[in-house]
Amino acid sequence: MVIRHNNPCLLTHEIEELKDARVSNLLDVNGRWDEELIRDIFDPQDVPRILSTPVSPEYEDSWCWFGDIRRVYTAKHGSSKVPPKIHNFMWRCVMNVLPVCENLRSKRVFIGGGCPLCPADMETGKPFLCFVESIYEKPDAHDAVLMAARFWTSWLARNDKAVYANTVSNHLPSPSPAIRSPPPSGMLKCNVDAAITEGFRGAGLVIHDHHGNFVAAYATHLSCGCDPYLAEALAIKEDLTWIKARGITQIIIETDCMNFYNSFQSSHLDLSYVGVVIRQCVDIARDIGDVSVHHILRSVTQTLFVYGSHLEVSSKD
Repeated sequence: MVIRHNNPCLLTHEIEELKDARVSNLLDVNGRWDEELIRDIFDPQDVPRILSTPVSPEYEDSWCWFGDIRRVYTAKHGSSKVPPKIHNFMWRCVMNVLPVCENLRSKRVFIGGGCPLCPADMETGKPFLCFVESIYEKPDAHDAVLMAARFWTSWLARNDKAVYANTVSNHLPSPSPAIRSPPPSGMLKCNVDAAITEGFRGAGLVIHDHHGNFVAAYATHLSCGCDPYLAEALAIKEDLTWIKARGITQIIIETDCMNFYNSFQSSHLDLSYVGVVIRQCVDIARDIGDVSVHHILRSVTQTLFVYGSHLEVSSKD
């Protein structure tokens, strides 16, 4: 399986002489993809997908469940794939208890104006019920789930237009700006981020000490697809490797990727490509010494995209 969200299979036709070959035959002596060999064998469309797929010869092969972020099958995968909030929404449609204007008026809650989505004088629950009936008539379960999700998204957009657009108070406190707090005395803090643009994948870090003073910065290219989660994990792996090579032994890693933060702290099995990279990050962090990972707001690491863009420019000079 290679990295691709809509189709993990290869486009290259099977070669009879290579039907018994293994993935390990496509790696060089350093355990990396043999790019020259891959370009000779595979369809041009498959080549970048293969080269952007992480490999880890040190881990044993295992079956995984495609469709779960950790590639692990659990009992929930045998049940409906519709989230509970959408289930609840669909039930309210069928029972005609959605808080549309007509239903609210029957409860003596009067809202001026007609339907927020069309020129009708009154908004009723009938169109929603008809839409739900069309969902259950879908023969394909996957299409039905997608339609239900889109319908629920439309309902959220309707709420934004009908209720919230004109009622957001100017008196609500605005979010406070993100502040880079210095690490404890004797520690370093490293802000890490990945950047994905068309034709470019990069990672960057900025390190400062407990006085808040700048210590170092680093940027590098990444070999990955368009998966933001994988890019974030690979960025941290590259940066940890860079930190280790410089003999730093006490450091706090800050990332705005909540999925990485949770997986790094978790002991649950993760068979995904990202899970492999995260295990490598844990191993590198253990070799470094005193390493902890913190989650922070996106705004704190926003400036790291500048490093990625500068790297892209400098690489063309």
